[in-house]
Amino acid sequence: MKNLLPLLSATCCLLALVIGTASWLSFQEASNTALATARGRICRSKIAIEHGNLVYSFIIAGSDLNMTEVRIDASNGTVLGARKAGSFQTKKGHGGFLSSG
Repeated sequence: MKNLLPLLSATCCLLALVIGTASWLSFQEASNTALATARGRICRSKIAIEHGNLVYSFIIAGSDLNMTEVRIDASNGTVLGARKAGSFQTKKGHGGFLSSG
């Protein structure tokens, strides 16, 4: 995974330029935030533009082998949502997650 960090950082920089974001969260900062939200090991990660925002998405396997997806706004580090198999916990209107409230 460490070999991918420069590539992911370069990709983030390019995507940030494309959508006009002056500052963005590094992959390492976003993964630390994701792991603070859902404990475990990152199995998969990606970065994409969703609804005009640069968003990191992490799939984390917990010690109980349950998978959790955590989405992080790359511009400010806000956790946009976290969901476990079949249950959703998120803020309203972000990335197709169902609202919990």
